[in-house]
Amino acid sequence: MTVILGSVCSKDSRFQEAEGLAFTSAPVAEPTELSGPVNLHLETVLDAPDGFWAVTLNDVAPDGTSTTLTNGALTASLREVDEAQSQRSANGDYTEPHHKLTVSARKPVIPGQVTPVDINLVPTDALLKPGHRLRVDVYAASVPGTCPSAR
Repeated sequence: MTVILGSVCSKDSRFQEAEGLAFTSAPVAEPTELSGPVNLHLETVLDAPDGFWAVTLNDVAPDGTSTTLTNGALTASLREVDEAQSQRSANGDYTEPHHKLTVSARKPVIPGQVTPVDINLVPTDALLKPGHRLRVDVYAASVPGTCPSAR
C-alpha cells in the first residue's frame, strides 16, 4: 500500500479528507504566519461511552492540493485537562491543553449528552501564501495513524 498510495497521500491530503468533516477558510490576501501551539475545542455528542477524535490542520493551495501542517488526537474518556501544565489565552480559551493520560483520569462519556473536548495539536510554524486557505479536518478515527486502545 505504501508504494501505491504513499507518495500521493503524503503530498496531498484530499484522499483522506473525504472521510472527515472539513472546515475551510476563505483565501488569505497576504502572507499569513501560523506559529505556536494549536488547540481545537469541540462540543461533541457521542452515542457510546467513549470515542476517538483525530484532527488535522491543512494548507490548501489554489489548485485544491491540501498539505497537512500539523495534527492531534484524543480519546474522549481521556479529556480531563491538567490545569497546572496547560496554557490559556487572555480570553480563557486553551491554547495548549495538557491531558491527564492515566487510567485513573478516565471519564466515561454519557451517551447523548454534550461532551466538550479540547484537542491539542502539535505546535506548528507555517506560512500561508496569498490565495491559500486554512482547513481543519475532524475525524472520528484515524486508521492506521493513531488508534485508540482496545479497552
